[in-house]
Amino acid sequence: MTGNLKPAPGAFPADPRERKIALCRAALELRLKGDIELALGYFTEDARFDMVGNNAFNPFSGSVSGRPGIAEKLRMIHVAFEYSDLDPYLFVVEGDHLMARFRGRVRNRGTGPSAAIEGIAHLTFEADRICYFGIFLDTAAVARLSQFT
Repeated sequence: MTGNLKPAPGAFPADPRERKIALCRAALELRLKGDIELALGYFTEDARFDMVGNNAFNPFSGSVSGRPGIAEKLRMIHVAFEYSDLDPYLFVVEGDHLMARFRGRVRNRGTGPSAAIEGIAHLTFEADRICYFGIFLDTAAVARLSQFT
């Protein structure tokens, strides 16, 4: 498992709000490329990942803790779905918390259909590392893509 990424001096903004947004974007970019191990370098060892939703409609709903568990969950999601044009477009940062609203397209890699999707992500930081990542997706869109409805 990749260790903690040590951003080069000046690689991320000094302003705490802008730094959290930049760290969020950097981890997301790596995850979308499928470089999950490197993306997890932005997470604490004991980080928690929650995908909020009903397992009857979203098979990836649930919580996992620790980098190995998060890596496994993200790999399963990456194998099943391709994300494109993912745009986190609204950020709210308060202390160690970041909320991001995002939109984009998701395609089921197995069956081919794609759909527009929206969601909200909640990240909590500890010493410039993500210690919590919760995601709230449009469950109906995920269900349609997963052919549950």
